[in-house]
Amino acid sequence: MFKLDFPSEKFIEDYLEYCMAAHAVCPIDDRNVDHFLRQHEIKGYGRTDLIKFYISPGLLEVVILELKNEILNEIHLAQLARYLVGAKWQAKRYARRFPGYEIEVRGQLAGPFDPSANDLVWSLEQAQGIEAFSISLDMESGFKAEEIQKGWHKTNQDLRGAMPIAEELAPRIFALEEALDEFEACGKQEVQESI
Repeated sequence: MFKLDFPSEKFIEDYLEYCMAAHAVCPIDDRNVDHFLRQHEIKGYGRTDLIKFYISPGLLEVVILELKNEILNEIHLAQLARYLVGAKWQAKRYARRFPGYEIEVRGQLAGPFDPSANDLVWSLEQAQGIEAFSISLDMESGFKAEEIQKGWHKTNQDLRGAMPIAEELAPRIFALEEALDEFEACGKQEVQESI
């Protein structure tokens, strides 16, 4: 497989805009898009790459898509999170214009991904409402996007490292459980005797 140098972010935006305008489908997540905006400024928070809108009965989904042409990292995630804060404030302010609709704001981060970037994967697991996609470009398959799977772990981690803590706490937990069972049994017995 012959890999290509990754194009500019503008080139990726141009490609996605073309796909969504021509086919109403975003090639990042293969979802139909009802409407989209490009380079929308959220004052005080920054300018987004793309904002996608999905309209269904009772729900307006707003998805901010941040694109990168370099290996994804925590700074990119922080940038997207900042946009989400601003977009959520705007959605809250304009919610009354959409009576009967819930407005949900989510984010997507897409760019080249290094599978050994455990810190980014861990950060993604802590962030709510953000999906990340690894994008690649090669002569054989063209443009390809795959969701980055969660499941952070540390290589050579010590899964038995908490054994001393467990040995110390286990007797206390068992004693507490036993005391609660006895208390509950006494309460049931008193209720039955009063009937």
